[in-house]
Amino acid sequence: MRDAGRIQGLTFPLEMKFPECVSIRVTPPLPAGLAVSLRFHMKQKNSFTYIVFSDTNGAAEVRSDVLLTSFDQDRDTFLMDYKDPRAAFDGGITARIMSVDELKDALAAYETFREGLSFPCDYLKHLQFALTLGDQTSGHTVGVFA
Repeated sequence: MRDAGRIQGLTFPLEMKFPECVSIRVTPPLPAGLAVSLRFHMKQKNSFTYIVFSDTNGAAEVRSDVLLTSFDQDRDTFLMDYKDPRAAFDGGITARIMSVDELKDALAAYETFREGLSFPCDYLKHLQFALTLGDQTSGHTVGVFA
């Protein structure tokens, strides 16, 4: 666990394949729409990041096909920066509640790349709403499950 109270990691044995589904749970639950950054650690090159938004129970989940489609798009766009996550995934996933500054950075990235990359349905609306919640990073933990 890094940065106590904010990040809880999950590590798979190295021989495990990319997970079929990844879920998070924020405790204690916060308002729906909280942005949580999922970082998928790789054996080589850069890690992949995917943002999920919590429901009213503090939970969110994303399937591997959605993750891999997003990661393939990143890899195709930035060829030198990423390896194929199907082979390079090292088993580590960390989840972290995003700060206001990180949300602003995500919004700026969206504006920069929205013409060339596809984003999940209502991604911009969810980011903007998460920003209205303010900084919710202290006093909560995020569990990640696969």
